[in-house]
Amino acid sequence: MKLSIRMKIFLPVMLLLIAFPVAAWFVFSYALDGHMSYNAKRDLGQMVKTVEELTEEYSNVDVPDENSAQDDRGSLLNALRNSAQTESGETKMLVIGKNYRVLYPKNYDDQPEMTQMYSEFLTRMTGNDPSFESGEISEEMIGDTRYMLYFLDVGQKRSGRVQNILLYCPIHDTSVILHEVSRLVFMIMGVMAGVSIVLFWFVAGSISNPVSRLCEAARGIGEKKFKKVETGTNVKELYELENEINQMQDNLLKADEAERVFFQNASHELRTPLMSISGYAQGIQRGVFEDTSQAAGVILFNLSAIGRLRGVDWEKHNGKSRQLFVQTGLLFLSVFLDFYIFSAAKYAIDSNLNDAASGYFNLIFMPTSVIYLVANFVIRPFLTRLTVLWTEGEFRDFRNLLGRIGALIAGLTVLAVGGTLLLGKWVLSIMELLLGTGYEGRLIPYHMAFVLIVLGGGFYAFGNLMYYALVIMRQQKRIFAVYAAVAVCAVFLAPFLVRKMEITGASAAYLSFMTLLMAGFTANTLWIYWREKSRRKTESSQ
Repeated sequence: MKLSIRMKIFLPVMLLLIAFPVAAWFVFSYALDGHMSYNAKRDLGQMVKTVEELTEEYSNVDVPDENSAQDDRGSLLNALRNSAQTESGETKMLVIGKNYRVLYPKNYDDQPEMTQMYSEFLTRMTGNDPSFESGEISEEMIGDTRYMLYFLDVGQKRSGRVQNILLYCPIHDTSVILHEVSRLVFMIMGVMAGVSIVLFWFVAGSISNPVSRLCEAARGIGEKKFKKVETGTNVKELYELENEINQMQDNLLKADEAERVFFQNASHELRTPLMSISGYAQGIQRGVFEDTSQAAGVILFNLSAIGRLRGVDWEKHNGKSRQLFVQTGLLFLSVFLDFYIFSAAKYAIDSNLNDAASGYFNLIFMPTSVIYLVANFVIRPFLTRLTVLWTEGEFRDFRNLLGRIGALIAGLTVLAVGGTLLLGKWVLSIMELLLGTGYEGRLIPYHMAFVLIVLGGGFYAFGNLMYYALVIMRQQKRIFAVYAAVAVCAVFLAPFLVRKMEITGASAAYLSFMTLLMAGFTANTLWIYWREKSRRKTESSQ
């Protein structure tokens, strides 16, 4: 299906506007869910440690029997009760005695959640559930709520009133937070989408409308309807095309006039030989010439004047297919290396730190996706122009256009980093509010890491520009070499920095890799540029 220029510009923008908030929502929900699970496990783990220490401490202590329950101040039960009242946080405790009687808390049946948990405990104990193992922390879905559970069978190690201890900590439901975040994100993206649709529709129209008028002019030229084209465009390439079409029409008008004059002169000059040929033919017909061979000297047309067509080289050149495969294969491998380098810091976080750190890093890493999209939006419209300039040897124009794009990316990077330095803590505090209660002060300490990631995103955008320049220059081997060198550095440097400085180290690693990519691609681009420019200059002077 053929699409207009306007639609080819408009549709990708619309897809990006839809895909980005959806992808951001999935990333955020994954990170948030992991963070909630980590908090519940951490909270429960602190209480588990206390309970295990108490059971070990009281393992050899005489405890009151069932008949002396009125005074248990020196018992394990009293110690567990005190710890539950002072250290439990969001973790709840059920202390169960003989015959599965609840010893603590006494008012457990007034709490629906605890009643449900006790019922689940009885069901599993009486049913000999093999998954309900003593001394193990597990994640369970009970009713409509997820819990971190810990069960300890005290009766296996000692006799006394306390037989079983059940600890549980609810994993907060993220649906409410996600709903609020989704509402906010999609509201913002809706406004941005509306503005972007109007903006890009007019921008695309400013390109497609002049192109339509140029196409109409081209059809008119085919019908020999010469008319000066005036599109009124301010797009440099279209303006140049408009001038070229008008110049072509002027040349065709001159050629058409010259052709008309030529045929007039040719018809005049051919009258005399044609009359002579006619006279010879009549003489032969009427027997005036005894020797008809006299008329054979009259040559009407010389076929050799047609000339000959330019020859076509049909020779097969061996090795061309293999060369093409090698060149494209290196670019294919480079894509995988690029993805690894981009994600190396996150891989190091996942391998060396906990789920909470991974979630925090994913949150502050999200702006890199926005920077990547903006950079490609800036770069890609100029790729065709850059290719034409380089192929035709217009090195000065190539350098100037590449410099203008680089300056634009540099300016956007300065604005992004400056905005992050000034407003980054405020943005992180908003994220904390969206995460809910208990997350105050969790993200703000990573403000500098946030700044490093934004700066690395800007370096990545500039390096991406130099990457495309090397592709235009057909320097696939140099591209692969840069990616391979940086990938080797990432394998060793990312885990080292993460172990030393945790999330800040991961951000520093990401910035380092993006700096290396930018430096490697820029150095190779400059080297190839000056080499080719010198070579062309030498060839032209000879």
